[in-house]
Amino acid sequence: MTSVAPRAAGRVRRGPTRVGSTTSVSWALPAALLAPMVLFVLGLFVLPFVMVVTTAFTDAATDSWSLTNFQEFFSRSVGWTALRNTLIIGVGTTVVAAAVAVPYAYGMVRHPRWRAIFIAVLFAPLLINGVVRVFGYQLLARFVDRVWPWGDLPLLYSLTGVVISLVVFMLPQMTVAVFASLDRMDRRLVDAAQTLGAGNWQVFRTVVLPAARPGIVAGSIITFGASAGSYLAPAMVGGGRVPAMPTLIYGSVSGAGSWNFGAAVAVVLMAIVLPLMILSLVQSARRSAP
Repeated sequence: MTSVAPRAAGRVRRGPTRVGSTTSVSWALPAALLAPMVLFVLGLFVLPFVMVVTTAFTDAATDSWSLTNFQEFFSRSVGWTALRNTLIIGVGTTVVAAAVAVPYAYGMVRHPRWRAIFIAVLFAPLLINGVVRVFGYQLLARFVDRVWPWGDLPLLYSLTGVVISLVVFMLPQMTVAVFASLDRMDRRLVDAAQTLGAGNWQVFRTVVLPAARPGIVAGSIITFGASAGSYLAPAMVGGGRVPAMPTLIYGSVSGAGSWNFGAAVAVVLMAIVLPLMILSLVQSARRSAP
């Protein structure tokens, strides 16, 4: 009896120590892994964001708080033109990308044996540098314009050309978002609808589209934000004839040296895009919640 008691007591004393060490490790390791990313986000996202907002609300002449930069933006016709073009580019790219992505993602779901080929074709353009892709589009547009016998096509130096070139960039993101929704769809619903006599269009409209709606919403938010903030396509395909918010920011800073006005344009652009990005994060969190 006397030999058993000390052993039991020893086990009781060692228990809290083991639990305490496990608890300390359970939060210390995630904190250590999280710390570099937190520092990265604070240093290269939060701090620059604060500096952009501060610069936008600062008058360059008096170095004091002012709304002069925003008044200048909204009083100039180029500001309203850039804002309008940015919205058209974002909405147009989103609509075209969704129209292509939904049937493509549905093909990935319905034909799993071909899925590897679907994925390879979808992501193949990402293997080539973005500048090269846009330049290749410019060469193709010039060639098509020369051989097209029924007048000029608006493939270069136009909003249409900018949207078409951006769809190539945005299509993978939109397709992946839609596929994530359709992959959770009960495929027996499609078979049941076809058995009851529904045609392909009826099945697509009544079964596939409702199942793809969450992915379309998430992909649209991402696509709109990325395309509205794109500089490469409006600069190269637009050729300076399609002013947009990103090109206006670049021209204000690099050409005129007006950092404060450029920061104000950036804040206006963020006011359009940032709420959509936050909405996307909230929806992603809701979908991943148990």
